[in-house]
Amino acid sequence: MQSKVFIYTSLAFVVYVLFINILWSLILNGNLEFFTTSAFYIFNFLASLMVVMLYHEYHNDFFKYMYTSVFISTIIQFAIYLVSGGFNGGRVLASFNNPNQLGYHNLLVLGFLIVINQRLKVRIWWFASSVTASLILCFSSLSKAAIVGYLGMLVFFLLTKVKAKLFDKRIIIYLIVIILILSMAYYFNEKIITSSQLYRSVIDRILSIGSDNDDNLSARGYDRFANYPQYLAFGAGEGEYLRLGYAMEFHSTLGNILISYGIIGIFLYLASIVFSIKNNRYNDAYIVFFIFLYGLTHNGIRNTLLWMLVALISVGDINSNTIKHRCTRGDNL
Repeated sequence: MQSKVFIYTSLAFVVYVLFINILWSLILNGNLEFFTTSAFYIFNFLASLMVVMLYHEYHNDFFKYMYTSVFISTIIQFAIYLVSGGFNGGRVLASFNNPNQLGYHNLLVLGFLIVINQRLKVRIWWFASSVTASLILCFSSLSKAAIVGYLGMLVFFLLTKVKAKLFDKRIIIYLIVIILILSMAYYFNEKIITSSQLYRSVIDRILSIGSDNDDNLSARGYDRFANYPQYLAFGAGEGEYLRLGYAMEFHSTLGNILISYGIIGIFLYLASIVFSIKNNRYNDAYIVFFIFLYGLTHNGIRNTLLWMLVALISVGDINSNTIKHRCTRGDNL
């Protein structure tokens, strides 16, 4: 069972994280910061274990409840966004601490929506309304990495859907109709759309990629590889960042794992990812890719939804006859 291998490798990674952080805490006179960061890994592993256990207990019903929860959560966030004066073009928070968290959250939400949609027959209006709300929230965060990742994931998903239905005349007709409607809507409302503050802000943020002060390798922490290569073997642990030049964590998901837990840590973590996406013949690999694309400039390893999403990918094979059998008309959302 592929999900078991995923859980075992994830557990091995977390155990190694604990070992390295405890070791560095002892070396640095009992610094408790290492235990705080370790707690995130323990909690997130338990969350991913919960996803696997709940799926094997409730099977297709678990997908239904998960999708409903994501849908309700997204609508609540969108309502908060509207009440707080959305579409004003500024970087919004909704219920998060900073805009990047909002953008990353909705990138992960899109991953959940796609994964479940591929394994469960979801009514089109459920999916379309969820994606639209999360798209607006992601754009409103004005997080460049989140916007690029979101658009990449969504476009790739749509292309795979079109490719799968390439010779279905109905799909071709639907696509033509949708393209015509969108083209006409843009043509007759071009001034309104382009004058939107949110539209201008998103375009400005995308065009500014590479020109901001923190859009360089050093500002994100990548210079630590060259400056402190001694940590690449076993890791420096997560804490006491002044040892690494300045008091800031590595702003990269995989980069942070490599400098904090070395080659062994990155190998164990990537192994768990591979065992997860392998279950579905790597058809969901692009979802993880675009999430890690965001992770090139932000450390997203502590987000519990990331661990739950990877666990969700590991449990359901969309090509499985068992899953297809369960997705009968009575199971529709």
